[in-house]
Amino acid sequence: MFIFVLTCNSLIFILNCYLFWRILNLKRYLTQLADTLENLEKRVPLLLQLTQFNVRQSEYQTLTLRKKYELLQQKWETLLTLLQLLRWLYRKYQSWG
Repeated sequence: MFIFVLTCNSLIFILNCYLFWRILNLKRYLTQLADTLENLEKRVPLLLQLTQFNVRQSEYQTLTLRKKYELLQQKWETLLTLLQLLRWLYRKYQSWG
């Protein structure tokens, strides 16, 4: 009976040692995770500002591109009007001569 009690206590001791080792590893992992999350939390405002800057820069580029497109469209319409005038003058010139 004494050997059975010693064996059971030894097994319980080994199991408790294993569980203690696993808890220490889990604690280490959770500490690292907490540190990583704190570092990310400190960087979030900077990342948000950077994102906002990139969005505003893209908006500015889009606005600039739209203005250039409108100017190009106006030039195109002017060119078409000039081309129509030249066709009309060419037809008149052919009908005179």
